[in-house]
Amino acid sequence: MQITGASLTPGFDEGISDYTVRCDTPVDLAVNAPDGVNVSIDGGSPQTGAFHASVNLQPDRGFSWVISRGGQSTTYHARCLPADFPAFTVERPGQPQAQWYIVAPNARLGQASTQSYVLIFDNRGVPVWWYRDPSATPFDVRLLPNGHLVWDSVLGNYQEHALDQNAVLHTYQTVGIPTDYHDLQVMANGDILMFGFSERSGVDVSKFVPGKTSASVIDAVIQEIDPNDGHLVWSWNSKDHIGLNETDPHWWPALTEPYDIIHMNSVEDDGDGIIFSARHLDAVYRIDKATGNIDWKLGSDDPVTRTSESLTVVDDPFGDHPFGGQHDARRLPDGTVTVHDNGTNANHPPRAVRYSIDPLAKTAKLVESVSDPQIPGSFCCGGTRKLPTGDWVMSWGSDPIVEEMTPASQRVFALNFADNYFSYRVEPLMPGRLEASTLRSGMDTLHPRIATSVQGPVPAGVNVAGAPSGRNTSSSGSGSSTASDQSSAPLTGPATQPLRVTLTRRNRRIRVGKNGVFSFSLGAQAVDAAGRAGFSLRLPRHERAAGTVSLRSKAFVSTAGLPTTISARLTTRQHRILKAARRLRVTATISVHDPAGRAARRSYHFALLAPR
Repeated sequence: MQITGASLTPGFDEGISDYTVRCDTPVDLAVNAPDGVNVSIDGGSPQTGAFHASVNLQPDRGFSWVISRGGQSTTYHARCLPADFPAFTVERPGQPQAQWYIVAPNARLGQASTQSYVLIFDNRGVPVWWYRDPSATPFDVRLLPNGHLVWDSVLGNYQEHALDQNAVLHTYQTVGIPTDYHDLQVMANGDILMFGFSERSGVDVSKFVPGKTSASVIDAVIQEIDPNDGHLVWSWNSKDHIGLNETDPHWWPALTEPYDIIHMNSVEDDGDGIIFSARHLDAVYRIDKATGNIDWKLGSDDPVTRTSESLTVVDDPFGDHPFGGQHDARRLPDGTVTVHDNGTNANHPPRAVRYSIDPLAKTAKLVESVSDPQIPGSFCCGGTRKLPTGDWVMSWGSDPIVEEMTPASQRVFALNFADNYFSYRVEPLMPGRLEASTLRSGMDTLHPRIATSVQGPVPAGVNVAGAPSGRNTSSSGSGSSTASDQSSAPLTGPATQPLRVTLTRRNRRIRVGKNGVFSFSLGAQAVDAAGRAGFSLRLPRHERAAGTVSLRSKAFVSTAGLPTTISARLTTRQHRILKAARRLRVTATISVHDPAGRAARRSYHFALLAPR
């Protein structure tokens, strides 16, 4: 199968399930199916032999086709890239171990960013899910345990998003100080680790900046925050534990007042301690949570910056100064620590390193190091993740390449962003963390196939989202047939007034049935409309880390003049928790659209009550 009038990327292969297209014009597909093989395009009638099909597709929208042979059917998916989608190329010289890569392209330092995308690529280099944030430029992004994404911008707080909703579900911010945009981590107990910064005045830095006897400096503050109500659980301030002499001497000439003497860029839960990376200290530290004292320091260990907590570095060719502006320090289950060493001002190229820490012997032994000769430098930013199966995944910081490598430094996969864009960090996901069907469903909900102008009844061949289902012509190219969604009646239009989402009074407190099912009602619309309802539950703190707090979203079609009842079912675990807690807080996000292109959206809170 081939595409004419648009580009199917990658080229069609029966072993590849997802593709992208450019769709400034309708997507025209030419199919040549041998005897015994049937192909159905975009819900059309199955056909064999040579035929053509045309799919009317707008940016961000997707379609599918089904290939059937011998009683077996396989579905393939393609989605239209918007015109401003970040340009990229893909290399796949080996077999990647990660299934997904989450990135957020940003412009290089000093350049204005025109991108505001969060992207999830599969290991074929196909973007299967994306989101264009209308209010911010996403910087640091990751997947939460509940299946949602959280990201921030350089000038804002972290915001939680479901894969199928535009609404911001939750905002995470530090308490009493500005939020730093470099990291957010969910702790084993469900609390949130974040950090911010605090300005301190009247500091004598004349030893490092001649004449500055009363200057302002920026201290780093780590906070543990309860996400339920945002209250501060635990806090640590660098000013009480790290001296000015630990800021590496090569950073001082580059700093301006207020002097950013720490520049923390990652934080990691380590049970009874916290591990963090500080760029301007060229070091990674571990803190004892109970006392706030520093357990060990891995990094700059020359006579100027050495402390009593400094570890002796063993088997590292760069000796007592292994890092230069490092990022993304992470603790692995075996106790080793990985670091993205930028090599900034350290006279060596960037690398990913892993150390075995012996706190009693006060040593850090280098056990693994990988690098790429195609990456000569990484002035800032970046991330390194060691996969449980052995490979490494790196975002090389200010370099535009995100890649997966073997322990022998062999590249198996790479994304290369164009136009001087790079991803601050990459989060790889192993198989089982996220399903392709969840990503596709989220995109379909965010970007339904809806007609922009409908006069009178919608023709046959329009699905519940109001989109043409495409058409297949006969093998000779004459005649046509269409298929409609049999699950509901066609929508009517055009709408005569804006849509709204109206809730009935009984939605505020809803009793769940013994089977875990609950229902709520929407008020009547003036015209037929299609929509989707999504739900997120606020579980008790001790239950939060063990599983999902969201429900599968529900699609619905409402009839003009009549209320609409929507039913949803709790999972077995959620039902058990509700019966124990007697009441759970729920946020519902409802979005609707009509055939004329009008849309409405509303989020609201209600209480689920346990069965009687």
